[in-house]
Amino acid sequence: QSPTGTPLTTNRGFEVYEVTQSNVLGQFALSEQYTPSHFTGDVANKALERLTKQSDPFFLTVSFHNPHPPMTPANKHLEYYWNNRDQLALPRTTSLNNSAYFNIVGKIPDYGDSSKLQEWTALYYALIEEIDEEIGVLLQTLGDQVNNTLVIFTSDHGEMLGAHGKREKNTFYEESSKVPLILSWPGKIRPNTKVEEKVSHLDLFATILDYAGASHLDDSDGMSLRRFIEARPTNVDFDEDVVFAEWDFRKPPSGFGYKQLDANSETEDVGLDREIDDRPAFLIRKGNKKLMMQKLADSTEMDMMFDLEKDPFELNNLLGVNAMIASDATIVQAEHMRCLLLDWMTRLDGEKRYYSNPAANYGQGQGDITEIRNRQQWKSIGFWTCASDTNTLEMGRVAWTGNEFVRHEWLYLGTRLEETIVVSSISLTGADAGLFSVNESPPIQFHQNACVKIRVSFASPLSLSTTPVDASLVLVWTAGSDAGAGAAVTPTTTTIRLTMKDYDFDAQRLGYPPPPTAAPTVSPAPTVTPVTDSPTMVPSSGTTSTPVSDSTPSSQPAGFALVPPDTTNESSPSNETTTATPKEDVEEQDGDISDCLDDCSNAGGLRSSSLTATRGNVVGVLVVIVAFVQSLLPFYL
Repeated sequence: QSPTGTPLTTNRGFEVYEVTQSNVLGQFALSEQYTPSHFTGDVANKALERLTKQSDPFFLTVSFHNPHPPMTPANKHLEYYWNNRDQLALPRTTSLNNSAYFNIVGKIPDYGDSSKLQEWTALYYALIEEIDEEIGVLLQTLGDQVNNTLVIFTSDHGEMLGAHGKREKNTFYEESSKVPLILSWPGKIRPNTKVEEKVSHLDLFATILDYAGASHLDDSDGMSLRRFIEARPTNVDFDEDVVFAEWDFRKPPSGFGYKQLDANSETEDVGLDREIDDRPAFLIRKGNKKLMMQKLADSTEMDMMFDLEKDPFELNNLLGVNAMIASDATIVQAEHMRCLLLDWMTRLDGEKRYYSNPAANYGQGQGDITEIRNRQQWKSIGFWTCASDTNTLEMGRVAWTGNEFVRHEWLYLGTRLEETIVVSSISLTGADAGLFSVNESPPIQFHQNACVKIRVSFASPLSLSTTPVDASLVLVWTAGSDAGAGAAVTPTTTTIRLTMKDYDFDAQRLGYPPPPTAAPTVSPAPTVTPVTDSPTMVPSSGTTSTPVSDSTPSSQPAGFALVPPDTTNESSPSNETTTATPKEDVEEQDGDISDCLDDCSNAGGLRSSSLTATRGNVVGVLVVIVAFVQSLLPFYL
């Protein structure tokens, strides 16, 4: 039984795997020199000492299991938090309302007990400080090599820590799906840079290869984050400022391998060990809006959507029981993110057709793309654009290409009614219309459930003043059962005002790389301090970005340090640090992200021979992975 007094038995509602470890809380019986965190850190430090003495480039992955159940920190790190546990922040709610998830409080009331949640939080904070200390030792060991080392810190997923009456991971709530991401490369990554775009762990492998000057080896599904860190995103091929995550932990029954997705395969179809469950399967995050969708079109389980600016603790599901009475503006936001998800699945479908082939779900449904296209668990509306709410399309952060400032945005159109839409005219008006262009020519025709996108481009060789641009996009369209065949339908005109997100163009023109700087002094890592109010991210100097699904300087780095966080916030390791807080991809199957990184590095061909150890370039890669760290709590690296 746990120190909180809750018997760890199946008849109390615990699953078998929970009985064995997941709900165990307590103090580690031995000193901090015998904790799992220290064993991992010590082995990693010995490896790093050896690697930094050799002339060849290195890639080192360090995967910390903590802060992970069983939560048993050593007294050295626990004492402070335990003595101050009554000051630690509590979840805004331990209940669930209008949610597709179920909480555990009903069968285990202790999860709704404030004092026991604070006990749990104290243990959790102590484990994070335990890790923090070990990472500090690794940074000390790097010494002067820190100048040629790309350090990346992140976590595979977060920890609910009692929020919404839940524990562990396995949900799309922020506490579980949002994790820290910190990147540091002295002299190459400008300090105090904050990346506002949403990013994903899918992009880390591509980012590492980019830093290493080995992008030609990248066949991953991600994109390098360097464009965001160096302030040169353009959004040219698709909307890059959106992230996705999936939930699907089905697997073949024990003893069977995965069946190839080949219609002509003679491999026995053994199916999967379970069916698609009742939890949301897809997460889409665009700006402050967040949509969670079920996998099957005919599922009666609810979808969920939150406005994180107005509702940061995700207490008010805008869909679910509200789906048929929600405002048109809310429905348009949901439709927009549904279309973004369809585009993403189409891009990643691949030769195996993982998202379009029904075999990928072993006969459940018609393939994810078809299922999401046809899913309609909120009210149906007619012609819409993603700018329908305010009739405004904001152009995001501009990028300086060397001779002009550039930005592209994507205007999505659609309808969920049984009608045909024909866009007969697209034009730009206003005194500044010449700064904009579109990539589509009318007529454009589409039908129910379709998603159509128009790229709107901005280009200017000169900086703009703070005066708002005078430009609008004008669409003329008709809707009807036979609108494209001469039916007598009155055209409708939709005018969308074009705006700029900011006018600090000169800062973008300065661009990268930043001027060389002296190597920072690596000092012992500061400790975590308890929070007394709602959890917030407290980064120190560095570059911060916000993310899952999906940063880098010019030339190759000499060393890499990749550290995935767990369930807390972090700050940058030095004054030359870039920090990103991605929407993490919630684990799709049992396993550790370190397994993925190891597999990816081998499959992707990142070998020592592909890295050139030259002065000022990366000479190695250090990957540090920490489990169960969310980006909502303070954590200092």
